[in-house]
Amino acid sequence: MWGGVVQLYRDKILDRCIDFNEQVRQTAVKIVEVVLLQGLVHPITCVPYLIALETDPRRQIQS
Repeated sequence: MWGGVVQLYRDKILDRCIDFNEQVRQTAVKIVEVVLLQGLVHPITCVPYLIALETDPRRQIQS
């Protein structure tokens, strides 16, 4: 069931990873981390966003 919910909102969550607000980005990154660790989405769909996050000014978000 959770996989279906995540699939439905995946694009919206990933778009929040590049939001201007640092708190929104940090929360979105935590969600993506949990989703990937649980295997609810295919990791390749997140790769462009993860690459972009490596350039984030906040060190906590980068790693």
